[in-house]
Amino acid sequence: MDRAGRRSLIGRALLSLVLWAGFWVLALGLVAGLAAIPLAQSLYGAGVSGGGLLAALGAVAVAWSLRPRLGPARTARRPAPLSREQFPVLHALVADLARRSGAPVPGAIHLSVRANAGIWVERRWLGLRHTWMVELGLPLLAALDRDQLASVLAHELGHGRGGDLLLGAWVHRTHASLGAAIDGLDGSAFLLDAPFRAYGRLFLRVSRTVAREQELAADAHAAALCGARATASALRAVHRMADAWDVYLDQDAWPLLERGVRVPLLEGFRRFRAEPALRDEARRALEAAAAQPATPWDTHPPLAERLAALGTPTRFGGAGLGASTPALSLLGGETAAETAWYERAATGGLDALKPIGWDEVGTAVLLPGLAEALAVTPLAAAGHPLAALPALVRDAEGVWRGAVRGVNVLSPATRRREGLRLLADWLTGALARRGFALEARPGAARCLRRGEAVVEPGRVVEALASGAWDEARYLEACAAWEPAPA
Repeated sequence: MDRAGRRSLIGRALLSLVLWAGFWVLALGLVAGLAAIPLAQSLYGAGVSGGGLLAALGAVAVAWSLRPRLGPARTARRPAPLSREQFPVLHALVADLARRSGAPVPGAIHLSVRANAGIWVERRWLGLRHTWMVELGLPLLAALDRDQLASVLAHELGHGRGGDLLLGAWVHRTHASLGAAIDGLDGSAFLLDAPFRAYGRLFLRVSRTVAREQELAADAHAAALCGARATASALRAVHRMADAWDVYLDQDAWPLLERGVRVPLLEGFRRFRAEPALRDEARRALEAAAAQPATPWDTHPPLAERLAALGTPTRFGGAGLGASTPALSLLGGETAAETAWYERAATGGLDALKPIGWDEVGTAVLLPGLAEALAVTPLAAAGHPLAALPALVRDAEGVWRGAVRGVNVLSPATRRREGLRLLADWLTGALARRGFALEARPGAARCLRRGEAVVEPGRVVEALASGAWDEARYLEACAAWEPAPA
């Protein structure tokens, strides 16, 4: 590390020390100040008053909120890393980048399903043994070529080389202590959480400056090792796909995994991005992510600032490196990479998941799931004809009340919305029994098809609920959905 880098590291270390010390000065000072009130009353006054007792209780409450948390998060299961024997090419690339960075070779490489990468230190033997760990997201391997992925790895190793792993952990622990104190004192009648909230705002503003400097320094390190072009194109590629991947994963892929189903993840994402008419839920989620404004608490600089620091154009387009091989080749290709993730993510191993193609999801997974969910509602036993749907939509709140056991604390608007969702599920099952095939394209609204007839149950229910369809129009449509007489 050069002299300027050492000065920067020393400055960040001192700032982290000040932030950490400031928190404990505030916390212990508040405890001491509150405890001093009843003590002074006892020593120099007529005895401890009611106010003194309240101050003592406040001191105990603050002290209790500062206690160490030794919960299950410390022992949470982390999937097994990618072994050197199974993936030698990836390990060789990481080892080469570590040596060129002047950093220790990471002891393990983990594969995640999120569109990011990370590096951290695993401490054992009371902190005497330190092992670096690297994590790569499966979507990064699909979106980047080998040179771009190398720049992402170099960025993470740059964090370690710059001392950010130590300082970042320090800042994180201070942030966790602040959060625990605020959570423990939340709702205090004497506003005991107010000083911690005020310090938290100051802490986030100052630590953000440190975090942004760390990100720009790691970008510069990646550019020095892998080239500014590879680093900039990787930043653009991740920026373009990250929000879409998160929406696809949370709304389409993850619910299937929770049902014990294994679908081709990357193929599904390609279908999601190619879908010409995204369903309303997915579209709103993407629009909300795109409209998310920058805040003073963001730890990463905006993309334009990061590209400008690299000396590259700030536009998001532009050709990639082209000549480099796909990053998925480091794991043996798309199928091998997905299998490696599923093997590690599934609690019971790969055999615990049933492989299903996307074209089979509607019939093999969603329809049985809908039938199971509706089986405990009056809709399953009532045998309503299709023509009953307009009346059911008018009483959507009653439909929901009939389907819920126990205390119902939802608002009337929420009960109606949930009732309409149940009715869309009921219409889906009713049409499937009439010979319609359920399609579940990633990103698309649920639809059923029989010959030339295509029905979107959610849109039908929404049209009836909003008044866009009257009962006569609906009855005309549903007459065509009934099977032809034998």
